[in-house]
Amino acid sequence: MWKRAIGEELHELAVHRRERVLCSARHVEVRRRIGRNADDKRKRIALFDTLIARSPTDELVAVLAHEVGHYKKRHILIGTMVSAVETGLFLGLFSLFLHQGGLFAAFGVNTPGVWTGVIFVAVLLQLLELVLSIGGAALSRRHEREADRFALETAGRGDLLASGLKRLSKDNLSNLTPHPFYVWLNYSHPPTVERVRALEGASGSTAAPSG
Repeated sequence: MWKRAIGEELHELAVHRRERVLCSARHVEVRRRIGRNADDKRKRIALFDTLIARSPTDELVAVLAHEVGHYKKRHILIGTMVSAVETGLFLGLFSLFLHQGGLFAAFGVNTPGVWTGVIFVAVLLQLLELVLSIGGAALSRRHEREADRFALETAGRGDLLASGLKRLSKDNLSNLTPHPFYVWLNYSHPPTVERVRALEGASGSTAAPSG
C-alpha cells in the first residue's frame, strides 16, 4: 500500500507541483539551484527540461519512481560505502607497495623515488582495479533491476517505464544489442532490451486474470 501511495504522490508531483522538481537544461544550473536551496530539508529530484518536454506524464512518473527506488533501496548509501572501501583498499596497498625495494628492482630502478613508485604501483594495481570495476558494474546492474521493480510496483504498470526507456534509448542512440561479455565487463545498466522485456513481462503477468 505504501508503494501505491508513493505512486499517487509522484503523479501529483508530476502533474500539479512541478515547481518542486528541479528542471534545467544544464548541470551547472541544477547545481546552482540545489545550492540555493541547501537549507530546505525536503528531498528534491533534478530533471532535465528535455525529459519533461518529451515524456508523457505517466512515463515521467514511472521514471521518477525508478529514481525514488534507488533512494528507498539505499543504493546511494551502498554505493558510497563500496567506494569508500575501495578507496581505503587502494590507499593501503599503495602505501604498502610504495616502500618495497623489490618493486623498483623489478623495473630496473636502482634509486627508489616517490614519483617513480607512484607509476609502478599504479601499473601493479591495474588488475585489481579491473576486478573491482567488474564487481562494481555487476552491483550497479543489480541496483538498476531493483529500481525497475520498485517502479513497477509503485506505478502499477511496467510498460510505462519500458516506454520511457525506449524513448531515452532512441534519443541517446543507445546500442540495443551489446555483446554479453562487453555488458559483463563495462555496463553499469542492464541493456535496454533486457529491461524492457522484464518490465513488459512482469506487467503482463500482473494484468493477467488469475485462475
